[in-house]
Amino acid sequence: MTVAALSLDPTEAAMAWTHARLNGTTQVTTLVTLAGLVAAEAVDAAFRALFARHDKLQLRFVEADGEIVALPGAAYPVAPPPDDDMVSTEALLEAEVNRIVDPAGGLWRWRLAYDRAAAATRILFTRHHAISDGASTARLFAEVLGLLDARPAGEEVERVRDRPSKPSVVEDAAPPPQPSAEDLAIPHFQLAALAERRTGVVSRALSAPLLEALTRRCAAEGVGLHAGLTCAYALAFGGATGRGRGRMFTALSMRDRLPEGVSADEIGCRIAVAGDVLDWTVDLAAAARAYDARLRAFRAGHVPDLRTQAEIRRGVEARVGAGDFL
Repeated sequence: MTVAALSLDPTEAAMAWTHARLNGTTQVTTLVTLAGLVAAEAVDAAFRALFARHDKLQLRFVEADGEIVALPGAAYPVAPPPDDDMVSTEALLEAEVNRIVDPAGGLWRWRLAYDRAAAATRILFTRHHAISDGASTARLFAEVLGLLDARPAGEEVERVRDRPSKPSVVEDAAPPPQPSAEDLAIPHFQLAALAERRTGVVSRALSAPLLEALTRRCAAEGVGLHAGLTCAYALAFGGATGRGRGRMFTALSMRDRLPEGVSADEIGCRIAVAGDVLDWTVDLAAAARAYDARLRAFRAGHVPDLRTQAEIRRGVEARVGAGDFL
């Protein structure tokens, strides 16, 4: 029996080619900590229910005739035994994010780690970015927590800082930046061959009170929360690297501009990515306002990506050929 291949839209194709040619650098891992020791069998049952509900979780990607296509029929990703030897958040995440998803076998996976001393369960959910945006992540985890009748432990939300050199999907035609003395002083800066590179992880906690305070500050400064969170991220980035400026990127939801026939509840990657250089050593509020204006202008003028897969592939491969994956 022959399974019909499904074509990818331009956003999916951009994520698919970036993942394929840039060593999985765009894949996404989310860590959620639950109060109590939740049985692995219960978590497995919850993810199996998600797998049955959502067609995109049943896809795999293959290259054929110069294009990447989606094929249904991927196997359910059985998780390894739970990790009982609880290590640090950084070590746990670093081990997970450096396991590249093989899209030919499937587009996601999950695993558990128990922190028995704290009576907590950690769920790691890793997926290909082509099937994942913020709305999708929120929906899927809401379903998992509902099936488990569980709640996150405490108020802290753990966020992961990718390596500072993560490439942009949007600006794939831009000339490659040259490493500066400031770049080379960054502990995580790597000049190793792409296939040999690893992602370093620094975790930061953002409590509910801190998020509320940031929201109030953004409102007082007339800045959107996207820009405020980006500047908060930039400060954390600066604290981890000692750097005072850098190019930041923000994914903007395009779920209010979906193609006809596509449901807003459907999981997937419905985003556009905008960015600019931020200097957070001068006036952070002014930097946030300038970045906010950049995001608003980008969104107002955004038009759908109409590139063909061949154009998208050439753009990604040009970055690889130029060594622009730092």
